[in-house]
Amino acid sequence: MQLQTSKKNIKTGFNMASMTDIIFLLLLFFLLTSTYITSESISINIPQSNYSKQNVYPISLTITKDLTYFLEKEEVPYESLEKKIKEKIKEKIKPTLALRIDKNLPIQNMIQIASLTHKLRMKMAIITVPEIPSTL
Repeated sequence: MQLQTSKKNIKTGFNMASMTDIIFLLLLFFLLTSTYITSESISINIPQSNYSKQNVYPISLTITKDLTYFLEKEEVPYESLEKKIKEKIKEKIKPTLALRIDKNLPIQNMIQIASLTHKLRMKMAIITVPEIPSTL
């Protein structure tokens, strides 16, 4: 018995249009759902807190453990800190200072900055990291 073979040409090609649509939709999904995290490049040990509220802070001040002051990633000596902050807040309506301070520094350093923000009629927020619950 002889098997008959068809002489018709069967196209086995793949249409890439549907694949590009799926890839585009996936790319769009990941772009819209991803979070944009801006982290400071200055490494310090931040204290922990149970309260966490995410806001956008207009001015960032970082104090490292060796008492180096960084205003918006720019190193500033403490003596000229007030002048530099005044320059940054002159066009702001409700200026806020986000303070990132090393947790091992004495509280006096934070009080000095709080006094400065009070003098400049600014709000101050202290940046913390979430507290990790201890396991028993």
